[in-house]
Amino acid sequence: GWAQMDLYVSEREKIIENTMRRKEGGEKTILFGLNTPLHGRHELSIARFIKKAIIDSAAGRKLIIRPHPHDIHWRERFYELEGCEGVIFDQSNPFDTRALGELIALADVVISSAGSITLDAVAWDKPSINICFDGDLVLSPEDRIKNAYAFDHYASIVNTQGTWLVDSFEKLQEAIFQYLEQPSIHSKGRKLIREEHLEPLDGRAAKRIADAI
Repeated sequence: GWAQMDLYVSEREKIIENTMRRKEGGEKTILFGLNTPLHGRHELSIARFIKKAIIDSAAGRKLIIRPHPHDIHWRERFYELEGCEGVIFDQSNPFDTRALGELIALADVVISSAGSITLDAVAWDKPSINICFDGDLVLSPEDRIKNAYAFDHYASIVNTQGTWLVDSFEKLQEAIFQYLEQPSIHSKGRKLIREEHLEPLDGRAAKRIADAI
């Protein structure tokens, strides 16, 4: 188990209760967990697309953007989206696991570029989309985000088919719409990720680590 996820179990009812207060009717929420500036150079164009193609195309949808915990300059990259209708930047303590849990519990879909937030989403059985293209940027082969999925630790996640790996704007749009309509897609793969990477997800991981030490 992951010690940082113990709270997802011990505080689950409180997190869900707080989330329900923030949920407005049948509103759909898309959570975009950003990567670092180095590995997330393409993410502004991704956020722009989600706003235009998903958020602006129908009422009752919102995009929450969560800056990477180690990115103190995210405003410089995303300033054009601040204040836009339907777009919210999460400004809670980036190291507050409970705040992250509430964000994911609130979300209907979680999006990232090879980020560990995918595992947090899977812990909550939330549909997760992994960005595997460079948006509207043309990057050198060694700088492309798709390279991140070749590393053993992330390849093992992708290979479960528990996330939706998208390599174009069109496939991103398709994945979002299908997950919003049918969140059970890839649920078997998410279960497999939990079994291989997160279990036992019982709230006692920290105790087991302490006992082992």
